[in-house]
Amino acid sequence: MKTGFDYAKLEGLFQKDMGITYKLLRFVNSSLFDHSQEIKSIKQAIAFLGEKQIRKFVCLIVTAQLNPSKPTVLIQNTIIRARLCELIAGKMGFKEYSDSAFLTGLFSTIDAILDKPMDNILRSLPLSTMINNALLENEGELAEVLVITMAYLAGDWDAIHAFTQLYNIEGSKYRLPTLFSV
Repeated sequence: MKTGFDYAKLEGLFQKDMGITYKLLRFVNSSLFDHSQEIKSIKQAIAFLGEKQIRKFVCLIVTAQLNPSKPTVLIQNTIIRARLCELIAGKMGFKEYSDSAFLTGLFSTIDAILDKPMDNILRSLPLSTMINNALLENEGELAEVLVITMAYLAGDWDAIHAFTQLYNIEGSKYRLPTLFSV
């Protein structure tokens, strides 16, 4: 991550947009986060999430607004896919790639969202070679994470069973909370 993350500047941007502030507070209040104290300010919400989660939140907001004419379900499924890729990477023993797995899942439908070829889109983005290889060549650990994520979303339990055997993941039930808990 780049240094120089400016919480005060970010707070100022949120203060100018009630809609995005509302989404930020909904995100903080989601079941993804365990918190017992009330959020009393935008600054507190930003600090609670931290730089890593704020960056993910911004990615999600931007993705949702890339092409407003696309069906909401496409954006929702993309966001679910991104989060599952992140979680599955950890279960597979690729925790160091969890952020990259999130981006891989997030960009895995960018061609459908923008109605442009994937290679044209990725050529203009500063994504890592690992992410590009996963999305364009279906190669590497991130590609494997994406394949398993898509199998899970499609209910391909044979593939999921093979995956749990290969990566020695315990559990005979393939429910999201037990197999891919946070």
